[in-house]
Amino acid sequence: MKKFWKNRAVWAIFAVLLLGAGVVGWWWMGQPPRGTTLVFAHNLRSPKVVEAVAAELRVWEGLNPGVSVSFIQAGTSEPDVAILENYPGQPDRWVFPLTPWSGNLWVLAANRPLLNELAQDQGKAVAALRAGTLDPAGFVGLLKAAKARGVSPITLGNSHLWPFLLWLQTWTAATLGPEAAVKLPGPEGGYSGLKAPMDELRRWRSLGWFDQEAWPLGWAQGLQPLQKGRAVFALISEPQLTALSVETRSRLEFLPFPRRPGDGPWSLGNAEFLAVSSTARVPAQAAGLIRFLTSPGTMGRLAGVTGRPFFAWNAADGKAPVVLADWTSQANEPGFRALSAELTK
Repeated sequence: MKKFWKNRAVWAIFAVLLLGAGVVGWWWMGQPPRGTTLVFAHNLRSPKVVEAVAAELRVWEGLNPGVSVSFIQAGTSEPDVAILENYPGQPDRWVFPLTPWSGNLWVLAANRPLLNELAQDQGKAVAALRAGTLDPAGFVGLLKAAKARGVSPITLGNSHLWPFLLWLQTWTAATLGPEAAVKLPGPEGGYSGLKAPMDELRRWRSLGWFDQEAWPLGWAQGLQPLQKGRAVFALISEPQLTALSVETRSRLEFLPFPRRPGDGPWSLGNAEFLAVSSTARVPAQAAGLIRFLTSPGTMGRLAGVTGRPFFAWNAADGKAPVVLADWTSQANEPGFRALSAELTK
């Protein structure tokens, strides 16, 4: 027996077996127990979006045998992964880091055929608009050129008052910086901080740059000039987009709103974040699920099925993206009505 253990070949085989057992053990320890369930909480309201996300989760389950996902309404159970409607007040509760993924954002929509016609004599400005480098003065030049071509530069239906205020907030952020458009201002001081953007929008209206037939209509009806090729631009979000036919959507182009040179990108609306809870039972698999949901292929499929914007900004620096809460959420507040009355004088 002593001779057996003195044999170097035996020791080599024994060492290989030990090493193999260690590798298998290390791999096994890193795997979730069979039958592990990730609790994924959401507050999505659209059944179509819920169904589309659930279909992608089934794809992920097929790629990760032994792990299932329970996709549930938020508030019913402590989640491992969640879709958060806004940047959380307690970011330390979440890890991985917080990843902006979707949301209800207001974007500048353009009728593509009309924009292409405008590019015939405004080529540089249209190219800059599409590239996200156009400044506010350049945008005003495009509005003026559109009116000169016999079409409405902008359409909105303002019977509920908030669409014009949405343009005020957007133009304030574009010309004075996003920090100037964070808080809905009150009448104290006579809205002195908004004098320049308010005067400019009143000027646009006096020049007929807002489609006059659409102006007294509701927000959905106010999109008709955009659909019919009578207006170039409109501010639009998911509820408005889904009110349009697929054929109409195919004729639209979605563009970054012009901003001051030196300002970083910003949006109006609300962003939804994907997050892994700090108490997740299998954090590695939870993080893997987020990587899958933010992959270009997954986001492309979701956008195609739902008509909703899906994106994944780089959140590695831990900073929240600049998404300004739009003032329309305060449409029933006295301050909102007072500002609307002032703007439409």
